[in-house]
Amino acid sequence: MLLSLGDKLRIIRRAKGLSLENIAYETGRSVATLSRIERGETDIDTETTYAIKKAMGIEHAPLLEHELMLYKNRMWVWNDIINAQRFSEAKTMIPEMSSIIHLPFESELALLYTLIEMRIDIYEPENKLKAKHKLDALAASYDDMSINARHFFHRNTGMVYSHWNNTKALQHCLLALETLSDETKTSTPILLLNIGAKYYALGRIFHAMTYLERAKYEHQEDRTNIIGAYIDSMLIACYISIGEYDKAKSLAELVLSRAKAINDRQGVALALNHMGHVYKGMKDFETALPFFEESQILYGGKQDVFIVELLNSIEGKAYCLLGLKRFTELKDVIKKGQSLAKNIPSAQHTFESLQHLLTLNNAESTNHIENITIPFLLGNSNYQAALRFCDRLEAYYIKKGAVKKANAIAIKSREIYKMLLAPVVLENDNKN
Repeated sequence: MLLSLGDKLRIIRRAKGLSLENIAYETGRSVATLSRIERGETDIDTETTYAIKKAMGIEHAPLLEHELMLYKNRMWVWNDIINAQRFSEAKTMIPEMSSIIHLPFESELALLYTLIEMRIDIYEPENKLKAKHKLDALAASYDDMSINARHFFHRNTGMVYSHWNNTKALQHCLLALETLSDETKTSTPILLLNIGAKYYALGRIFHAMTYLERAKYEHQEDRTNIIGAYIDSMLIACYISIGEYDKAKSLAELVLSRAKAINDRQGVALALNHMGHVYKGMKDFETALPFFEESQILYGGKQDVFIVELLNSIEGKAYCLLGLKRFTELKDVIKKGQSLAKNIPSAQHTFESLQHLLTLNNAESTNHIENITIPFLLGNSNYQAALRFCDRLEAYYIKKGAVKKANAIAIKSREIYKMLLAPVVLENDNKN
């Protein structure tokens, strides 16, 4: 049933617990006039409409058909602004966009507003738990949601779980991709990027590449913007992981030139780090070292912000020094990494394991790598790193003539390769 403007004003007024006398006092119109307006017995001019809306605190609310169409268009513009992570601009639009929540007869749009606005909070780590509680409450009404609401429900849930449970995050990102519509299809590259990133975090490099290459194809905007830069960075990491060093090098060089052209200090540091990992993978350790060292200088100015990236660069440098057998320098680098990683357990574990690579002649070190390092890495889906330690341990056992132990590690390596290709097991429940 279509509601008249008078019907809408009456519903809002009652929902807010206001009387006709309250509105009359604020607008200067008589109670009788207001009553006739609500019953549709008299026309209402623009000035009176605005006065009534202002009296009820809903100046921006879209009550007329053309206002509603404009609001919907603005909502999708707002969504694109949030997609581009222009959060300051997005926040200035909240007073206008939030007006929809005061309209009981626009419950679907109000839900969409809630879900889109929630994404601003999700990007702020301290608000993720609050967002999760809101999503848990909304899950009960999932079956009644529109396709667009389901899309944002899954997208938000995937973002919330991104730091807690990569499998759940992946599941919801895939469901968000399935629920794209004409209105939300501009989100396709971001979703493909997120899915690729989740597969990468779960150690499924080939799965990750499939989605990241699709994201690169779908993303037609300036490659220097934040989404394009993320896609390229993830693809470089994938190419390095599978030994496609020529591809990785070409893309890293392109990213480096772009970052330098726009004076993007973080982008330059990241590209230099990638270049270091490319040459490290090619075992050209001498060429790799300067790239790691230069990236650390750039990260060092903001090491609290880029601590994970800085530690990754230090780890890369450590492996180069290990390959060059410059053990004195390596000990200093490991010590530096351990100092910086004191609040990051996974990084602490990395540098402790590197320390044990220096003392493989000691049974304690081989036991640590075999029984602590490799299981820890597998538990975190870091299959590539686990394989690196397996390779070093197998080479050590072969050198020592410990054939049975070398064979056991070789079998473990084959098992890990199978894990790389195995599908991720997802849950059937798409609400949680």
